[in-house]
Amino acid sequence: MTMEKSVLVFLLGICVVLMLSVLVVVLFRNYIRNVIMDLNGDHERQARFWVAYSTILMILVPLIIALIFVPSQEAALSPFYHIVKQVKWSLIGLVMTIFVLGVSIHQLVPRATTEKDKNE
Repeated sequence: MTMEKSVLVFLLGICVVLMLSVLVVVLFRNYIRNVIMDLNGDHERQARFWVAYSTILMILVPLIIALIFVPSQEAALSPFYHIVKQVKWSLIGLVMTIFVLGVSIHQLVPRATTEKDKNE
């Protein structure tokens, strides 16, 4: 693969990763905000911060992973497979980011009180 072609393949992979990340952010943003608002009461400033924080994570983690996978010039793979490899690892990073955010939010959810706690 020539230098120009490998750069175009790399940039196309970055664009695909960014589009998928932004799509996931658009789909999850309101849900994350609603959950955080439920947990924090009516603290709009805190909710905005955590929504922005999770948005940044859901965009930057896949992007950083995509930047790691630069297509090699001597590889015999077609450009399609280079992009698939780049997107695959970026999606794994995105899923892991969403998982960590979910676990973090889950730990903030108050536990249901048991009967013993209610009687005390």
